[in-house]
Amino acid sequence: MLKQLDITNFTAFADASFTFSPGLNVVVGANGTGKTHLLKLGYLFTRAWPDFANKRLPLLERRAEGYFEDRLMGLFRPERLENLLRQGTTGQTAITAEVTSREKAIAIDDAVERSLPWSPDTQRDLCWQLAFKQEDREEVALRATRLPQGDPLLTAQPLPLFIPSKEFVSLFDGLIALFETYKIPLDETYRDLAVAMTVPESMTPSDLLSQMIEYLSQIVGGELMLEKGKLRLRQTDGKLSDVSLMAEGYRKLGLLLYLVRRNVIQPHSTLFWDEPEANLNPELMRPMVEGIVGLAANGVQVILATHSLFVLREIEILMGDQRFKGLPTRFIALAPGDQGVQVSSGDRPEDVDPIAALDADLEQSDRYMELE
Repeated sequence: MLKQLDITNFTAFADASFTFSPGLNVVVGANGTGKTHLLKLGYLFTRAWPDFANKRLPLLERRAEGYFEDRLMGLFRPERLENLLRQGTTGQTAITAEVTSREKAIAIDDAVERSLPWSPDTQRDLCWQLAFKQEDREEVALRATRLPQGDPLLTAQPLPLFIPSKEFVSLFDGLIALFETYKIPLDETYRDLAVAMTVPESMTPSDLLSQMIEYLSQIVGGELMLEKGKLRLRQTDGKLSDVSLMAEGYRKLGLLLYLVRRNVIQPHSTLFWDEPEANLNPELMRPMVEGIVGLAANGVQVILATHSLFVLREIEILMGDQRFKGLPTRFIALAPGDQGVQVSSGDRPEDVDPIAALDADLEQSDRYMELE
């Protein structure tokens, strides 16, 4: 889980610090204030340790530098690495991330690996620090100035998940092959999500959203399933239909249901979701928000970015629900400034200012009242 992120002279950020809740985190702000960039950086650092563990790679300085450079290029898609540096800056660009890892230890006995049971006390604080250094007039080199202590080869943990703002279900078929063969105008969050969705279905049913699964299935009209590498909709009457025939909003709800049912989203992992409200009408936003808050209440760290005042209000309404009493929350507002993006944060929506969606809503109300 992501605890802290400090950013200096990276994209829109001059000097910004972020603290995250282990439960629900909501990032709001106007276009161009770095909401998606913030989510991608969080995803980058929460994913690094399990990537080294899953690939059976020791954590060496040069290897880490190569990993982070490749991932930054793949996640942000700049033409050159130096394009990620804040324009007009003369100071050093650096990023520091603190991640709390709740791990499943691996015991090696007579060359046989076996997973040990989860323990609430089994966790590790990981600190990563990257610096971008000018090698010459044109080239920028990335340096790993601090790496976590310990050996990722001896641990295993669930991968974080990033759901991008574009509707994903209709893009799924053949997406992995396209990434492997062609240079396509999508960042690597799309490939990572597609790969995560192809894991074999677990024999153990997910405990997440157990009370909402039937409710979401009724709204969607069934559930998504993977058949010969293609996503299909299995309707409530058992018939199969193409996902292309589903309304876009139902595809997004169907994706959430699929990820939960197949244990792609797991407790103690982090879910990053960029604009979950995109292309949803308010009627479908309500179950979507309830599902997201439900995940956070069941041990999944959720970090979402939104433009929607409706989403913010639904979250506030749910915070008053007895089911979600005591859920740790964090609200982060980003606003443009002369010295880079300005950050305001707090545990409640009223603690942050400004909220661009709220300001725009009030301004529209004033204009509407002037018509009378």
